[in-house]
Amino acid sequence: MEQKPSKVECGSDPEENSARSPDGKRKRKNGQCSLKTSMSGYIPSYLDKDEQCVVCGDKATGYHYRCITCEGCKGFFRRTIQKNLHPTYSCKYDSCCVIDKITRNQCQLCRFKKCIAVGMAMDLVLDDSKRVAKRKLIEQNRERRRKEEMIRSLQQRPEPTPEEWDLIHVATEAHRSTNAQGSHWK
Repeated sequence: MEQKPSKVECGSDPEENSARSPDGKRKRKNGQCSLKTSMSGYIPSYLDKDEQCVVCGDKATGYHYRCITCEGCKGFFRRTIQKNLHPTYSCKYDSCCVIDKITRNQCQLCRFKKCIAVGMAMDLVLDDSKRVAKRKLIEQNRERRRKEEMIRSLQQRPEPTPEEWDLIHVATEAHRSTNAQGSHWK
């Protein structure tokens, strides 16, 4: 299985493990987080082992918005569209920057243009309400499948044997004779 990038795990209380900078934003205190490097991530079977992101050349994690990309370019593209940031992007070098793993964060305009040039589809980025609706539908489908599987497993249970039926009747009669308080037992 493929190795996933290190994951930072912090304590459960964000206020406990963070300090505030002068502008009010939270900053991590040194030594408060631990790195987990033994985590292995899911890489789709349709990707070759060393498949590269078509935008920056980093390690690809799957098809995102119609292109094979890394998590960084997927997130950059999604945030750019959701927050409508692309009209605010500008380039200092006449829109001719090289976008690779090292330089991808230096020019947002050229990175966005490369995303579009390689075929990433803006119409596939969901807004907040559509994303929430999609997650809700996914959870409803999971719950429906769980229920269907439970029903199937119950339907496949064998009929009780005559000995088991006898035991059921004995237990039922014992309950009725000792707890016959309600009319529903008569």
